[in-house]
Amino acid sequence: MMNKILTILMGTLLFVSSAFAAENRNTCTSYLDEIAKNLSRIENIIPNIPPEEIKFLEKEYGAIFGEGEKRFDSSKDKRFLTLLERPYYFAWVLREKLDKAKDLLGSNQNLPIDATLKIQIRTSAYLPYLLANVSTEWGKYTDNRSGDITVKQAYEGTGAATSLNGIYGRFISCIADKLDHR
Repeated sequence: MMNKILTILMGTLLFVSSAFAAENRNTCTSYLDEIAKNLSRIENIIPNIPPEEIKFLEKEYGAIFGEGEKRFDSSKDKRFLTLLERPYYFAWVLREKLDKAKDLLGSNQNLPIDATLKIQIRTSAYLPYLLANVSTEWGKYTDNRSGDITVKQAYEGTGAATSLNGIYGRFISCIADKLDHR
């Protein structure tokens, strides 16, 4: 337990310090680049999931929760518990969250150079929620599949995951500073 806490703290310090270095580049989008790097770090750690397993997980998850519906039917408890036992389940959920965060982040990074600051804020407003999901799912992944990764990978992934919202906060702070200096 103490090792896990130390891993989390050291990883967070490492990745947050790199985010502060980004501030010296004097551009708000450098924080988005830093978030993208951390998402890639996490993505590179988790195993690739065989396509047939992805199909199975999507089908089972859809059958348990319903198409587009996120309400859980307690009559399906046993089926859901079986799904949780699948070796790739937690990696699959984490990859799903990573993909959503990367998609939104990409749409913000690809804004025209002359996009107003308000547009940048609006297009990235949902990002903290997605980043929190990635961080939460990383924790679930390491808690349930820790034998799949090395201690070094756990350290790096935890640092990347726990610093995501802090870096996003620096991005918003940078935007606010630019609004103040108009």
